[in-house]
Amino acid sequence: MRITLEQDEDGVWNGHAEVRAGHHAFGYGDEPADALADLQEGMAALAESEEHG
Repeated sequence: MRITLEQDEDGVWNGHAEVRAGHHAFGYGDEPADALADLQEGMAALAESEEHG
């Protein structure tokens, strides 16, 4: 899994994880820790949807 964290031109932090080919999760926040926490929630939701679908 590859995780990236970048700050955009507006100062918002963006997290991205390619969980596996074609399956991505995203997270956003005002601080890096906020973006990572949001990304973790997105990854958990992705894992849950894959379990049920």
